[in-house]
Order: sequence, then structure tokens, then C-alpha cells
Amino acid sequence: MTIKVELELETRHCPTCGIIYGVPDTFVSDRQKHHAYFYCPMGHSRYFPQDNEEERLRKQLLTEQAKTRELKESLEQLQKRADNGICPHCHRHFANVSLHLKKKHGIGVLAE
Repeated sequence: MTIKVELELETRHCPTCGIIYGVPDTFVSDRQKHHAYFYCPMGHSRYFPQDNEEERLRKQLLTEQAKTRELKESLEQLQKRADNGICPHCHRHFANVSLHLKKKHGIGVLAE
């Protein structure tokens, strides 16, 4: 009985010993995803320390969420100060901040 198998392998290079060897592409993507150790045929351990695409995107999302949260908090603080009659430009108190902004700073405030 003869079995014919066709298999695609991705070539890898061991930077320690220089040997070139082949592994299935799923092997490489799995090791990149989980940062698991693997070994060249000569026994040298290797792994992928860099972030994979999912980790990179997750970090980017967390960074953007933090920026959004900071902006929202900043806007809420500014609104709170304006509601209490504090001008956001000259930081003085006015009974009618909207009128002050228009007259002194040339800024029209949108009506609520």
C-alpha cells in the first residue's frame, strides 16, 4: 500500500545554529498566538516574544478607550465649571457665563 501526502511547510531559520527546517504554517501561527516555545531540529529553543496581531489591536483599543475616557472626564469637568459660572478662558466667576463669553471672548455658546 502506498500513501501519497502533499504537505506545505514554512521554512524557518535557527539563528543559533543556522539550520533551515520546515514546519506547517499552523505551527508558526499557533506559537505566535500563544508565545509557546518550540525547538529547532538541533534542540535550540525559540519563541515569538513580540505581540501578535490580536494583542497589538487589544492594546491599541485600550489606549483609545483611555483617551476617550480622559476626554470625557475633561469635558464633564469643564461643563461643571461652566455650570457654576466659571469662564473656561479667564477662570473668573460670572453670573451669566454665556453673555461674558460672547462679549469678552467673542464666543457664542449653543443654547441647551
